[in-house]
Amino acid sequence: MHPKSYRKEKGLTLRDLAELIGASNASVVSKHERGMMFPSPETIERYRKATGGAVTYADWLSIRQRAKRAAARTTPPKTNTERTVINGTGQP
Repeated sequence: MHPKSYRKEKGLTLRDLAELIGASNASVVSKHERGMMFPSPETIERYRKATGGAVTYADWLSIRQRAKRAAARTTPPKTNTERTVINGTGQP
């Protein structure tokens, strides 16, 4: 189960789940849920325990794959104009 789905189903806030897994703050959980940051194996285990096994390693792999696909779709290739600004040569 996606961690956000679990959290919403149980009526938990980001802060609530952060406390359950021992995260430093709610933004860490938010970044995990959005695939912006992949949790460590230890943190994945804490999520598993906190959710009674509802959120598994396979769920995290799915989140990471979706995040990578989304990033690939939204990252446009650099144009020649951008290359000129970056390296100052005008050459691609």
